[in-house]
Amino acid sequence: MKVQENNVMDALLIYLGISVLAFVIGILAGHLIMTKYYERRFLAVATECETVESIVPIINEMDRES
Repeated sequence: MKVQENNVMDALLIYLGISVLAFVIGILAGHLIMTKYYERRFLAVATECETVESIVPIINEMDRES
């Protein structure tokens, strides 16, 4: 009976470790994806501001995001 309890506890610890690892990887991947997404949007708006020579595109983008 003692051996079976050890196996169950080991399996639970392994599943818990895998779950924590998957969660951390998901958080990191999400952060990287969102950083790239907003970096591209900012560069597009900055280019538009440079072309127009005004800050109106930034204000419009802020309105769209909020």
